[in-house]
Parts: sequence; structure tokens; C-alpha cells
Amino acid sequence: MSSTNTVTDRISDQDFGNLSARFALHGHRLYRTDPADGRVLYFIERLGLIQLADLDHAVSILTMMEARR
Repeated sequence: MSSTNTVTDRISDQDFGNLSARFALHGHRLYRTDPADGRVLYFIERLGLIQLADLDHAVSILTMMEARR
């Protein structure tokens, strides 16, 4: 795993808020570390905490949740 962010790891605060709201509709909370601190890590919380390696993984999980509805 690279210690630098890919372009897809860097999204605007508004886009992150929208993505977070979509997770909330499924009973999950999406967090990210502060981009100013270096590499951005994403976390999805529900019954536990899952550390995600990148934004693409978070979007994939959300896509699967939305497909089940």
C-alpha cells in the first residue's frame, strides 16, 4: 500500500458530506482522517469499526448496500 493518496482519495468536503449522508441512510457513519495530517484513511462505523485503505473501497461498499435496497 502506498503512503501517498491517489487522486480519488482527495474529494471535496461537500462530496464527502454527500457520501457520508448516503451511508447514514443505511445506518452507517463514514469518517475520514484530516487530509492536512497526511494520508487520508476512511472508516465506516456500524457495529464495529472498519478501516478502509482508500475511497474506492468505501464507494464499493456503499454501492453494494444500495443495490440490496
